[in-house]
Amino acid sequence: MAAMATPKDVAVWMMQQVRPDGARLFQPDAIEHILQMFGPNFLSKKPRGNSGISSTVLREFKKLHGGTVGYHRLHRFWEKLD
Repeated sequence: MAAMATPKDVAVWMMQQVRPDGARLFQPDAIEHILQMFGPNFLSKKPRGNSGISSTVLREFKKLHGGTVGYHRLHRFWEKLD
């Protein structure tokens, strides 16, 4: 686990996964990686009991990508937009 990680550290990792070469970041994979590498503090419990990425991490992620990354809700992944 990363020592003293911040929401921005997690968001930077997320940005590194979403590349112009078409790489997608699937939400379940991101959640698993965040849990293992950064810890549970960067996740949240959703109303249905499943885990999600915390709103603080997602806010930092949005700041970093500035609209260049889109989320596909149906398939639960992020990808670089053209």
